[in-house]
Amino acid sequence: MFQTLKKQSSRNGWKIYFWFVAALLALKYVSLFFIDESFYKYFTRPIPIIPLAGLYGYAYRKTIIGAVFWKIWLFLILILEVVYHIIVGRTILSQQDIVFAIILRSILFVIMLPEYIALYFYAFKSQELWESETSKEV
Repeated sequence: MFQTLKKQSSRNGWKIYFWFVAALLALKYVSLFFIDESFYKYFTRPIPIIPLAGLYGYAYRKTIIGAVFWKIWLFLILILEVVYHIIVGRTILSQQDIVFAIILRSILFVIMLPEYIALYFYAFKSQELWESETSKEV
């Protein structure tokens, strides 16, 4: 009984974090109505929804798609993040902008790091969840 309560309470933090990230993402989408952005940024807007779905699956112990998908997605999203920051980093011209960009990226990294950790746990460390889903299909 105590193990069950401990597991449930440890998931409450992830559930709160999920709703925090979902609210930030909603604000980001609402801002599209007020900010003129390039086509590239409109094209990349749906990308954060996918890891948010994985975070939901991990927080609420739900199987979404499959473990192999999340393993591949985690690898791809980390590469996309690095490539995106290299591309964006090259567009900065002044020294003041570089300092601001470093501060902003550091804050975003701190906010998003738990999401990447949750995706790692969801893809690689939740075998009991994926196995229970497989046993339901048989």
